[in-house]
Amino acid sequence: MASIGPISLFREKTSIHQFGDALANPEQENSFVIRSNRVILELMATHRKEQVVIRGQNISSTLRLASMVVERFLRDPQVFHREVPVDWYDLWDRKRSDYERRFQPESWVSVHVEGKTAFATKGSLPIDQIERVAKGEDLTDDIIKDATKSLFGTVEDVVVQHESQTAVVFTPFSNHLRAAVLERRGGRTGSFSVSAFHQPDQKIRLSAFTNFIADLVEAVSLKEFLEKVRSMMEESNLSSPPVPHDHLSAALGRKRQCAQFVAAFEKGNKVQYRPERPDIL
Repeated sequence: MASIGPISLFREKTSIHQFGDALANPEQENSFVIRSNRVILELMATHRKEQVVIRGQNISSTLRLASMVVERFLRDPQVFHREVPVDWYDLWDRKRSDYERRFQPESWVSVHVEGKTAFATKGSLPIDQIERVAKGEDLTDDIIKDATKSLFGTVEDVVVQHESQTAVVFTPFSNHLRAAVLERRGGRTGSFSVSAFHQPDQKIRLSAFTNFIADLVEAVSLKEFLEKVRSMMEESNLSSPPVPHDHLSAALGRKRQCAQFVAAFEKGNKVQYRPERPDIL
């Protein structure tokens, strides 16, 4: 029987800098920063347990890809070992919104199975190498430093700094699923939780609940974006917005679409928020 371990999404920032002799060989100095969201999925079947990592540029896309992997795995535990591989590119392309295609073309996601990259919309050698060393485990400075061996050829004079912050935590209970979400608004942090309760004759699918949280998070994010634009206009006394009208119109339309998805899930299930439902209207 297939099952999924606990799911948490982390905001992560990895900084790597190699100090060289700046005067003699300035070209030898290397540095880069990786910012991404990261989910570890523990996929368990009858004769196999695998660590699958989902990475993405934004939280909602990362959660949607995680939902897609969860759904496919529970339907077919051999999903990553089929003779004819799953076309993740096609599945993900159909999952993306028109808003993301047009106004967030740089948004990227990737899937790593036991350290091997199974799918990536945008290649990244540092990420691939870090995941190859981590093999689905939590990242540490030692893991990241070890990964730099193939990038720089050495770990000498290499300084690594890794920061990780929990953003979303999913917890299954016997009668409901719960997600705790940590928000960042205007430099401040807040949190809310949402629970969806099983019905006597039907349990809520984890993939559907994860998608619901992705829609909720995106709606909150878009509302914050639109409010920020309005505040900028008021504070600077601007007669026109600093963002093109077609972008604002599309963002408003996408926010409404996500709000409709959220409302549809709430209508079909018993949903409870604490301390209160985020304002996404």
